[in-house]
Amino acid sequence: MKQPEKMTTRHNITDRQWNHIKALLPEHKSGGHGGRPPRNDRTLLNAMLWRTRTGSPWRDVPKAFGPWQTAYTRFRQWSDDGTFQEIGVVQNGAR
Repeated sequence: MKQPEKMTTRHNITDRQWNHIKALLPEHKSGGHGGRPPRNDRTLLNAMLWRTRTGSPWRDVPKAFGPWQTAYTRFRQWSDDGTFQEIGVVQNGAR
């Protein structure tokens, strides 16, 4: 997948952080209906972090991260199912 543009990579999660986080993310449900493959979780997480760090509206998330609607939807899913709480535990322990 295409990497986000240079201005947005400065604060992206590191490979080491990603290796800890990826195992904690929920699996994607295919639903058996085909459709589009899921977006890259690392890219979406970086979009969420960019938005959180800048305080910008979701609509201002750089296009390099993919559609803002997708990042927002995944953000809501991970907020509602406790995924962010799990990630926080790893992030705080990995520093």
